[in-house]
Amino acid sequence: MFGATLYELIVGEPPYFSGNKDQLFKNIEEAPLKLPKILSPELKNLLVQLLARKPEKRLGGGPSDAEEVKSHPWFSGINWDDVINKRLKLPKPYIRPVPKNLSLPNIFRDNRKEKNIIEGWNFRDRATTNAVKI
Repeated sequence: MFGATLYELIVGEPPYFSGNKDQLFKNIEEAPLKLPKILSPELKNLLVQLLARKPEKRLGGGPSDAEEVKSHPWFSGINWDDVINKRLKLPKPYIRPVPKNLSLPNIFRDNRKEKNIIEGWNFRDRATTNAVKI
């Protein structure tokens, strides 16, 4: 589960993905794992080990459990005591600037002046006596 989640977070889609359910199951059982070339060798190695088809062969599937995963080279810069004790500072998210001259359609335009309005009609909220005039 961790391997599939990590793969999807990094790559942007689940491993072995197919829009066809039967093909998806076939891919999970038989298809080779596709790894983008841009990934570091350490990350590729981690994903391959986490996504091994046989559970006993998966990283973290042995007697030392999560310690195997934590000791993988891709996590070499992680201080696990800081993680457990919540001493890590979260990275500041990058917010992409929106150009000021960007012209977007007004999706919230006022539709009340259009043809489907009956003049003088209003809706009365049964819980109150306030009428809402359109």
